[in-house]
Amino acid sequence: MAMRLDLAAALVTVRLGSAQWLVNPTDRAKFNSLFDTLKGEPLSCNVKMLEPRVDFAFRFELRYIVTCELGQFGESGAVLSTFLRVKPENGAEVTLGDRYGVDGLPQDARKISVGKRQGDLEFSEALAAGAGVYTMNLLVLDNRNRLYRRRWKVKAIPRGNEGKLNFSMEPSALAPLRATSVAFKPKTANGPRLTVLMNAAPIDQRSTNLRAWDRAFLLDSLASLLRELPYSLVRVVAFNLEQQHEIYRQDDFGEGNMRGLARSLRSFEMGKVSYQTLERQQGWAELLLALLKKESQAKEPAGAVVFLGPVLRLQQKAPVDLLSSYGSQTPPLFCVSYYSRVGADFPDSVQRLTAALKGKVFRIHTPGDLAQNLEKLKREIARGN
Repeated sequence: MAMRLDLAAALVTVRLGSAQWLVNPTDRAKFNSLFDTLKGEPLSCNVKMLEPRVDFAFRFELRYIVTCELGQFGESGAVLSTFLRVKPENGAEVTLGDRYGVDGLPQDARKISVGKRQGDLEFSEALAAGAGVYTMNLLVLDNRNRLYRRRWKVKAIPRGNEGKLNFSMEPSALAPLRATSVAFKPKTANGPRLTVLMNAAPIDQRSTNLRAWDRAFLLDSLASLLRELPYSLVRVVAFNLEQQHEIYRQDDFGEGNMRGLARSLRSFEMGKVSYQTLERQQGWAELLLALLKKESQAKEPAGAVVFLGPVLRLQQKAPVDLLSSYGSQTPPLFCVSYYSRVGADFPDSVQRLTAALKGKVFRIHTPGDLAQNLEKLKREIARGN
C-alpha cells in the first residue's frame, strides 16, 4: 500500500488534474523502482494500440486508447493515475504521468468521456516522437491499489513521401504531445482583422470522442495558420456541430491564450448529445449562420473569416430559408478542411455553406498540402484587403 501511495503522491505533487507531464530525470531511479515492484488487485482494462502517424507538426504521434469496465469503480467513482515508461532502442528513457477522474470525484480531477459501449469508459493518450523503435510500458493505477499493466513495441518509421519531410524532432526523441509554440507575428495597423472558426471535431468520422491526437491536430493547424497569415487582430472561436454548441471564444487571441483553448478542447465531451439537440435537425446550420452573423454585425467586422478543422460526416446543405434570411453581409469567407483519406473528397456541410455564401474551400490531406494552401489563402486575403 505504501508504494502505491508514494507513486500516486509523486503525481499529485508534481501536477494535479493537468495535462500529461514528464517525470523529472533526477527522480527516475526511485520512480522506476516503484513502477516495477508495485503490486495490487487487477483492474479490468485493455489497451488498443494505433499505428504511429506523422502529424501536422512534422513529428510522429505514438497513440493508444485505454478502455476500462465502468462497473468496477462503483457509485463512488475513482481516481485513475496513468504512468507510461518509454524506452527508445537508441536514446534516453522517458516516463510520463497523467491523472483522470471517473464520475463522482472532486472537480480537481479531469472527467473521462464515457464511450458508446455501455459499461465501458475510454480515454486516449499519445506522445510525440522522432523516428525510431520504442518499447512502451503502461501502468494504470486507481485509488484502491488496483492496477493494470501492458507492454508493447512501436515502430515509428517514415513511409513513402514521409522520408522527404523535415521532421521537427530528432530520431528517438520523445516529448508530451502538445501543440507547437506559436511564433505570433507583430501586429500591424494595416493588417486585416482575422476570425478563425475552429470546427472541434474528431479526425475519424466514426468517433464520437475528441481524442488527444484530434486536439493536437486542431491546435497545430491553428498554430500553422497564425504563423503564416497576416493580421492586425485575431479572434478564435471553437464550436462543435454535433453538440450544436460554441465551446470557446477569445477576442484578441494571443500566445497566452493557446493553453486556455487546449483546456477547453480537453474538457469537451463529444459523446453526450442531448435529446433536444438531436431534435433540432437544422441546428447545425443555425449555429454556423449565427457565428457568421456575429462577425458581420461586430463593431469592427473581420476582414476575413476562416473555418478550420477536419471534414465532417455531416453533408447536408443549409436550408434555403435560413440562407435567405441570413443576408449577404458575410466578410470574405474561407474554409480549410482536412481529409484523412485520399479519394474521399466529398464536401461536408461546412464546405457547402462556405460555397453557398460565395466563399473559397481549401482541401488538405498532408502537412505539405496545408503549407501550400496557406500560401494560397494568404494571397486571397491580401487580395481582398
